[in-house]
Amino acid sequence: MEKVTKRFFSDAGHGWLSVKIAELDELNIRDKITAYSYVNGKSAYLEEDVDMHYYIKAMEDKGFQVDLDVRDHGSRSRIRRYEPFPSTVVDEDVVATVEETISEETETVEAEEVSDETLVMENEIPFEDDLSLSDVTEEVEAAFKTYEAIREEEIAA
Repeated sequence: MEKVTKRFFSDAGHGWLSVKIAELDELNIRDKITAYSYVNGKSAYLEEDVDMHYYIKAMEDKGFQVDLDVRDHGSRSRIRRYEPFPSTVVDEDVVATVEETISEETETVEAEEVSDETLVMENEIPFEDDLSLSDVTEEVEAAFKTYEAIREEEIAA
C-alpha cells in the first residue's frame, strides 16, 4: 500500500485534515462532506469526527495509506474562521430537533384551542346563527372579558 502524508491541524477542541477539494471530487466523496468542515481557497479542512474518515476510507479503497503530519494550533485554530464547506448533507440530528420542536408547538397550540373551546362550553357562552357583524363583535368581546375574568381567578387561586 502506497503511503500519502496529509497535514492534520488541531486546536484545544477539534481537528481537521487538510486536502485539496479536487481530491474529494476524484474520490467521489464531495457530496458526503458536511458543513462542519471548512474551505479556504482550493483546500478543504475535513473535520475529524466524520468527514476525515470518509476521505481516509476512500483513499484506502484506492490502495493508499494516509499518514498524518500533526500540527497543533494551540487553543483556537485559524481554521475556525474559514468558510464552512458548501455542503448538501442534511444533519439528521438537526432535522430531528426541528421536527420535535414543531411537534411540541403544534401540540401546545392544539391543547390551547381545546382549552378555549372547553371554556366556552363549560361557561355556556351563547352563540346564535343569525347574528350581525356588530352582534358577533359584541359576543366576542363579552366572551373575551369572561375568559379574562376566569383566567384572572385561576391565576389568583
